[in-house]
Amino acid sequence: MSEGSRVRDRFEKWAVYQKLPSLRHYVLVERDRPHIEVFDRIGETWSGVRILDGLDGTLDFPAIGVSVPVREIYLQVIDG
Repeated sequence: MSEGSRVRDRFEKWAVYQKLPSLRHYVLVERDRPHIEVFDRIGETWSGVRILDGLDGTLDFPAIGVSVPVREIYLQVIDG
């Protein structure tokens, strides 16, 4: 998220996306620092938020069986 899109991503888009029955994960990725917020749908209910702060975590998408190291997401951001 950029500073200019943060409110729209967090509130306006989230209000629309959470109504999509096929969506299982909604992810907010900070643009300038390693910070990711993940919302997961379990059945028909959205769970709380998972926070990944720093480069050492792994972003897991259990609904589709994919895991991505946070370090890879921010590779070009942190290393230039």
